[in-house]
Amino acid sequence: MVERSGDHESALHEALARRLPDHFPIDEQFRLSLRALRLLFHIDADRWQTVLADALLLHAPRQMDDLPEAATTLRTIIARRSDDLLRMRLDRGYVDGVAELATFLALHRFPALGIFGAYAVVQRYFLRLIIVDDRLESPLMRRDAYLSLTSWITIETGLLAHFLLDDGARTDRAAIDKLFERLPDPASAGPPDAPSVPRQGPPALRILE
Repeated sequence: MVERSGDHESALHEALARRLPDHFPIDEQFRLSLRALRLLFHIDADRWQTVLADALLLHAPRQMDDLPEAATTLRTIIARRSDDLLRMRLDRGYVDGVAELATFLALHRFPALGIFGAYAVVQRYFLRLIIVDDRLESPLMRRDAYLSLTSWITIETGLLAHFLLDDGARTDRAAIDKLFERLPDPASAGPPDAPSVPRQGPPALRILE
């Protein structure tokens, strides 16, 4: 296994970000529709983070001995994505965030079907905000949010698949160690701030007890 430097990894992510329009329909219409998706993220106030984390933890491997600590780490990683998604610039920083999440999921051997199923749960959650809860007043904004949401989920899961299938990127022990150097110690950091709406604890913690 070839050990890669941080600068080399950054260059790879920069190049990958530039290639995204070659693989996905990232055109002017998509960029304009992103305004509605950003508004939806603001309205949601980061509750999607809990939805994604809980959905992923439902598929946590049963042999995980460090589930509480891993759950805290996972929520921390997902919380980092908030700024990236509010900006919705598909740049190197965005790719870095997906790579960080992929590294964690690979380290803990989350199943691929569970990962992509979790994003389907997130997509359904946002669709409910758009269509059922009617959180966007303008029909035009609802249309744009729907279109950009579908594209974002496809890009996000496509990048995850890229990193999870790239053994050189995701199973490199140095890359995994580097991830945890950037993360706070769960024992001292504590869980992320809870959203303002009541919710139950992660279903995975009940199932895996």
